[in-house]
Amino acid sequence: MYASNSHLTEKFKEFLSSRGCETYSLYYGVKVVYLSSLKPTRGGWNEYEKMMKELKHNLDNKIGCEYHWQGFYDYYLSVKFKECKEEYGGYAFLSCEYRGCGNGHYYYLVNEKMAIHVEDDGRNLM
Repeated sequence: MYASNSHLTEKFKEFLSSRGCETYSLYYGVKVVYLSSLKPTRGGWNEYEKMMKELKHNLDNKIGCEYHWQGFYDYYLSVKFKECKEEYGGYAFLSCEYRGCGNGHYYYLVNEKMAIHVEDDGRNLM
């Protein structure tokens, strides 16, 4: 799914710039993924269901967490707070990697439901 609303894109660029991130590639539109669409197919149902239940609470209360499950890709979601400066709050990322390869698609978590695309197969897009 792509968000092409220019006002939202500009707001997002401002947000990233305020945190020291480069934004020169955002003129293409923004690719997002919804966590509810990343259901397990091979393993990790318990981990996936645990993540879907706990993630909002963990984000709201700045609790670090990690989840791993297998679907079309090997999925890994990580939320960190302790390693970050107080003014940044924390960071959360989602990786969707090809099995046994270490390459894939990488996202920053926006909230407990959605993540925004930042990188493919080692080619940095930001």
